[in-house]
This record gives sequence, structure tokens and C-alpha cells, in this order.
Amino acid sequence: MRKSRILIVADDTDLTGQSSFTLRDSGLYEVLVESEPASALNAARDFQPRIILLDLDAPNEHTRSFAEEAASDPFLRHVPVLFFTSLLDGTQSSLGHLPSGGRRLLGKPLNPDRVLQTIATFESAHVA
Repeated sequence: MRKSRILIVADDTDLTGQSSFTLRDSGLYEVLVESEPASALNAARDFQPRIILLDLDAPNEHTRSFAEEAASDPFLRHVPVLFFTSLLDGTQSSLGHLPSGGRRLLGKPLNPDRVLQTIATFESAHVA
């Protein structure tokens, strides 16, 4: 069985460490972490992820522009984006359509079970 690829775009090493460990440890996912949103678009094209996890709270404008560019990129526009945000707590996630192509928010700090559950649900809803 081929593992689903997940790209994590975040500059918070605690966030990327915890989320990548959780995903890899499940045995279901291959994970690439990109800490620089400015170079994430090329990384995403090369890696061809099934889902992109994007830290909405990153302190620079490149994060939001990455989401907008990915949504309009011919190779990435079909890839769903899940946003991490401190606007929700770690036990919460939220459905909804966002202009940048995202469909779901994950609260921080991350709850490993919630991350796996949300990704599994989201992935099954976006079967290619």
C-alpha cells in the first residue's frame, strides 16, 4: 500500500516536529516539512502531496500567498489545504470553505488524535 504524501508548511519547529512525528508514526503517511513558505510552492510541485498542512499563524505574508498560489497552480489546485490556527484550541477542527482553497482548520496546540482523524476524514472526502 502506497503511503499518502503530506506537505507541512510551517516555520514553528515544535509544530512541524510533533505533526510530522504523529503522521509518520501512524505508518500511513510520507511527510515533507518545508519551513520557508517562499520555497514551498516548488517543494510542493516536486513532492506532489495528497494534502498540504499550512500554518496560518506564521508571521509572514508568504504563508497566505502560498495558499493563494497553490490554489491557482495547475499542478496543485486539486490538492486540499488544511490550515493550523491558534484561533481554535487543539481539540477543535472546523469545516468550511476558505477563499484560498482550504476546507478545514485544525486548532493549536495540536492534538495528535485530532490531527490523524481530521486528515483521514478530509482525505476520504477528497478521493482523487
